[in-house]
Amino acid sequence: MALVKSRNQIVPPFTPTTKRRKTHKPTANEPNQALTAPESQNRKEEKEKEQEKEEGTEQEKEETQNGQEETQTEKEGSQSGKEQSQTGKQTKKKTEQKQQQQQTKSKSEQKRKRKEKEQHRKEYQATFHATLSTRFYGELTADKEDDAIPFAFEQEEQASASRQVMYADASGNWQFASVAVSCRNPDDRSWVDNQYFVTDIVGQKIELGELFGIGAALKLRLEKQRQMGPVATGSGGDELLIFSDSHSAMRLIIAYDKNPFKVKQDKAPLAQKVCLLSHQLWLLGVKVRIHWVPGHPKRGKSPQGHKRVDLLCSKAVDGAKPKTSSYLDC
Repeated sequence: MALVKSRNQIVPPFTPTTKRRKTHKPTANEPNQALTAPESQNRKEEKEKEQEKEEGTEQEKEETQNGQEETQTEKEGSQSGKEQSQTGKQTKKKTEQKQQQQQTKSKSEQKRKRKEKEQHRKEYQATFHATLSTRFYGELTADKEDDAIPFAFEQEEQASASRQVMYADASGNWQFASVAVSCRNPDDRSWVDNQYFVTDIVGQKIELGELFGIGAALKLRLEKQRQMGPVATGSGGDELLIFSDSHSAMRLIIAYDKNPFKVKQDKAPLAQKVCLLSHQLWLLGVKVRIHWVPGHPKRGKSPQGHKRVDLLCSKAVDGAKPKTSSYLDC
């Protein structure tokens, strides 16, 4: 290349120059790319670990939040279950109360019906009248309690030699049957008591003891009438009134009079003796009338004669005469 001459200087010939690259210095916030390969790898691993740690922490937070939400849901479910359980208990309690009320009502209704039935049975038993002359000779009457008690008081006051009043009662245990008969003395208005304990009807129904008491009253009057002799013809006859608190004994006499073969074998012999005694008195001119009187009246007082025989039987006092059913033989 030719040199160009200037007036004052000489310009050297042009030669191409190589431009230096600026070296980039890493800042504090930028990674140093000039680090060696192992150090760079370690930094990457640390960064990845930090990133994984952050992701794990985030995941744990999410899981914790989900767990809290599940716990809250469980609490709500538990609360709902408790409310449902409480509602169920209340419903069950109401149902049980309703059933109990129905059962109580049903029991009350059954009790009322039983009471009505028992009342009807008592009224039926307390209203019968029978005039017999087949085997038993006499009358058997049972009025209602309100009528039976005043009648007994009236007959006690009107007792006389021709109208004798007697009371018969019995009680029993497993050793003997205690029987008592009391009669009003028409002369001085005093009471004559007779007590027995019967050994051959032990452990049986008390109606046999009551029946023995009626028979004992008949036997006492028969013995006296035999001493006095028959009642004079045309006088209308004498009357013997026996008061007993046993419907069953009176009905047993009626049953035997109608058909003795339908009466049980353990009761028929005693019923037969009572019927024979009534027939003997009828032959002597004495009319027999047996009336029912309540043993323990609901209203009012018991007649004096019944109080006496009831007390004698309940105490089973010493001095009672030991007897058997054969005592009633004519």
